[in-house]
Amino acid sequence: MPSPRASACMAMILVGVVSGYVTSSTKRPMTSLATASLFGRDHSSLNWCGAVQYSSQVTFVEGTWTVPSVSIPNGNLSTDQYWFYQWVGIDGVFPCEVLLQGGTGTIGSIPKWSLVLTENFTVHVGDVVYVSVEATSPKTGTICIDNLSTGESQTFNPVSQNGSLCQKTAEWIAEDPGITVQPFPSFSAFNLISCKATTGSGSVITLDGAELWEMNQNGRRLCHAEVNSNSDLTVFNG
Repeated sequence: MPSPRASACMAMILVGVVSGYVTSSTKRPMTSLATASLFGRDHSSLNWCGAVQYSSQVTFVEGTWTVPSVSIPNGNLSTDQYWFYQWVGIDGVFPCEVLLQGGTGTIGSIPKWSLVLTENFTVHVGDVVYVSVEATSPKTGTICIDNLSTGESQTFNPVSQNGSLCQKTAEWIAEDPGITVQPFPSFSAFNLISCKATTGSGSVITLDGAELWEMNQNGRRLCHAEVNSNSDLTVFNG
């Protein structure tokens, strides 16, 4: 089997205020009923998987992860278009539909996984990336993406044209993107480490008490997360 860097898979960069990753249309996760859990309230979603932390005046969120490998699920078509994103963000949970997010992701028909949306910046499976998002105002933000494996880094300053941030939640998320769900690949479990957020007053937000979201579609769990510490999270396939 080829090494991750030698494979045909490349990750794209997700950047934006609100979905579209470079555009400014509003969106929210598709969710269902929440139940109690050890670390918070487990929440079932059609397209989000990870940790959501509720606060007020969230201004900064950061995290580091290794870009996971992907593969076709058993019984699925190799011609399907599969989508898988990993990101940190502020808001996007109803009723706060504006979402400031930055991260990595893969789109493609296996085995030709490809797409790089950001000019002169490439991320491969197996690369370690650090991503931070900062709300500089309710309608503007700064997104920093550092590829710690290559030494490359870029900063973006997106602007929302359709609404303002509430700054009420911090997120560390794996996603099946889109208003309607896309075919979802199998993926290697990966850790989100050094997960932290801050508020406008300087208070530090950790994963303690975070709401854990799991992705469920058609009666099947596709993705779930477990908290390892107040700053580390593991995202699992299935």
